[in-house]
Amino acid sequence: MKDGNAPVITGIGLISALGIGKNTNWQSMVKGKSGIRPITRFDTSNMMTKIAGELPGCFEDVANAKLRPITRKRTAHFTQLALVGAMEALEDSGLDFHREDRERVGVILGNCMGGMEYLETLFRSFARQHIGRNVEEEALTNAVWQGMESLAGLKFMQNAMTAQIAIDHGIYGPNMVISTACAAGGMAVEIAADYIRRGTLDIVITGGAEIFVTGAGQMSFSKLTALSIRNDDPQRAIKPFDKNRDGTILGDGAGILILESQGHASKRGVPIYAKVRGCASNCEGYSLAIPEPSGEKMAAVMKMALKNAQVAPDQIDYLSAHGTATPQNDRAEAAAVHLVFKEHAKKLPVSSQKSMIGHTVGAAGAIELAVTAMSLCKGIITPNINYETPDPACDLNIVANEAQEREMRFAASNSFALGGHNSCIILEKA
Repeated sequence: MKDGNAPVITGIGLISALGIGKNTNWQSMVKGKSGIRPITRFDTSNMMTKIAGELPGCFEDVANAKLRPITRKRTAHFTQLALVGAMEALEDSGLDFHREDRERVGVILGNCMGGMEYLETLFRSFARQHIGRNVEEEALTNAVWQGMESLAGLKFMQNAMTAQIAIDHGIYGPNMVISTACAAGGMAVEIAADYIRRGTLDIVITGGAEIFVTGAGQMSFSKLTALSIRNDDPQRAIKPFDKNRDGTILGDGAGILILESQGHASKRGVPIYAKVRGCASNCEGYSLAIPEPSGEKMAAVMKMALKNAQVAPDQIDYLSAHGTATPQNDRAEAAAVHLVFKEHAKKLPVSSQKSMIGHTVGAAGAIELAVTAMSLCKGIITPNINYETPDPACDLNIVANEAQEREMRFAASNSFALGGHNSCIILEKA
């Protein structure tokens, strides 16, 4: 790979329960703030977990201000989330597509659920209309299908978000959605980086976006016994690597990154957050629901990423962990860290941003990678909040509760998904 083809991050758009925009999210994370709160979008009375990292209420106003009315009409919330995130990232990067060869610009994003929230809204609407009526199940189902608006199929399809970004900005390069659950955002960045390394593209809008705080999302993860039930203390509910953790908390969010070749960025004379030095992905082939307990396949993907980056384990200055706060995942990831980093694991700083924003599933890897890039750039590691009682089974150097200032050159970001899809990306300070 020529140095000019090295993929670099030049723009970041962040949206989470902590707020809209890169700076808002960064400042809140550095202060160790939590965005977890009681769910307001739907009834949780029949659910064990009633809290989540919902998008802030101001998102609707921001979307109304930034998106054309016709775009709002034709798209579901997850697409609007991706569109606003892309606008934030493009503005941050200073790109002007009128000056670019738009055949050499791609859009590659990660997502898990697509327009599930939109579908739920449709079904709830029809259910309300027919409550109390003597309507057979088949007739009710037919009423739902017949009553769908003409754009329904377009609204909930996953690729609507990447397609609409291309439509809005006149982008003609490769355009796709990666759907590997919790690793989707990271894997989307991996694929984007590969297009740039090969010299096929100059620029890729990449990352992930997800609206997962839905009735189906909440109920499905609850039935997997994956969610915390600390409803009475939302901001302290998700406790990655803590001995008393009792599960994760779901979140909505988007992490959109502008990835471009180093040569292209240099010609534009723009600041660079970090270089994507190397990456890797694999599959555990073990279980749809839980990670392989030894952590060997998680370790394997980290080793592959380090080899691809040509970076030694003891050169890594910070690890952004997947850190879901589920008992099985945290134990397996901790075991994997020790397998890879050995003695260096004792002093390697580790934290999980999920402790503050919840698990944003298809967006998680991208949000966490963006925050890791900012950590390298600013010399500050965001904390793993709610860490109170060390767990001997997760014997890591946790950045507990308060941010740390630290000079760093290399950092790693992990994403480990349901189904055993694993991703690791190594970043280098610009």
